[in-house]
Amino acid sequence: MLPLVLFFVLLIILVASGIGVGFLLNWMMPTVDFDIGVLIGVISLGFSLDFVARFLSSYGEQPLLDDEVEEVIIRPKGSSRVSRRRR
Repeated sequence: MLPLVLFFVLLIILVASGIGVGFLLNWMMPTVDFDIGVLIGVISLGFSLDFVARFLSSYGEQPLLDDEVEEVIIRPKGSSRVSRRRR
């Protein structure tokens, strides 16, 4: 039950922050509609929160850069077409 309540609280905070960003964008640049400003705010805040959550969850578990880097080999594909000669 607690995760569901926490999810809805974070969702309400995200949408309220998006409305605030949308209002600021509409106030600073009147060419941006309020609806589009809210959409921009919600998406940017969502990506920011996702990035911070991933960064904080990976901190302490493993180093950010591994000493061992696996080698990546990319081989070009051969031609898939069969060439035909005219007789």
